Amino acid sequence: MKTRAHVKWLLGVMSEIPLDADHHAVAESLITELEDDGDDEHYQVAAGYDQWSLTIGTSGMAVLDDLSEIYSESGIAPQSLYLWLPSRAAGVSLLEAMLRGEMETVRRLGWVTEDQLPPQTVQVFRSG
Repeated sequence: MKTRAHVKWLLGVMSEIPLDADHHAVAESLITELEDDGDDEHYQVAAGYDQWSLTIGTSGMAVLDDLSEIYSESGIAPQSLYLWLPSRAAGVSLLEAMLRGEMETVRRLGWVTEDQLPPQTVQVFRSG
């Protein structure tokens, strides 16, 4: 059985994405929500596939988590990985790859641990 992707929209609503969904359209919709003039309480969207979770905030920061260990005996997840998105298109592309389950594409980007994350240089979505 193929794994289905799921998303968390800006206001926190969770949705399962059908296998035959237009993944590009879903990714575009998620990014469009980040560009809206929402409030400070709602500032991120997320997509998940299998044990992987990708969160993107209005600042343009992307966070990748491997949640597989949470359900193990240790209950400790590996350290989150971070990167700054250089553009809107990069955010759409990253979300689309995640929704398709293209984890090798997602994982080969320049992810770093939080302490290695360079300062933000480009404001991709809304400021603040």
